Amino acid sequence: MAAPTNTYDSNTDLSLGQIPQVDDPDLYIALLDIHNAIEALLTSSDGGDAAFAGKFRNITEVAANYTVVAGDGTIRVDATAGDVVITMLSVVGITGFRYDVKRVDLVPANSVVIVGDGTELIDGRAAGIKVSTKSSYTVKAHDTGWDII
Repeated sequence: MAAPTNTYDSNTDLSLGQIPQVDDPDLYIALLDIHNAIEALLTSSDGGDAAFAGKFRNITEVAANYTVVAGDGTIRVDATAGDVVITMLSVVGITGFRYDVKRVDLVPANSVVIVGDGTELIDGRAAGIKVSTKSSYTVKAHDTGWDII
């Protein structure tokens, strides 16, 4: 039986929630990989390997304004040198894809903001989402914008 795409066929809520904040980057990446694998299996429409093709991408390190590309998966942002804006790619043709944005610096004076492409919103916000130091957001594409997961 294929896994459901929008709801779970169980009496137990299988929501994965947020990845815990940990200081060890290797442990964080391992937790992120496990989280993504479970998410892909739970939300795939066929339950097979095709689910992984659109879910797992590269880890990208950035320290300046950056526009997400299809091959990204986790964007690790270092705002030590100044403010950084992460612009999501257009949701056209990628409904269901998800990206993780992790802020790795400890400089609260500088900002990291995730914004949508053009008129696309991030969780209904035109101004985007501000990412605090040492925190992260997972965003998932829907028909007209991005949801925070």
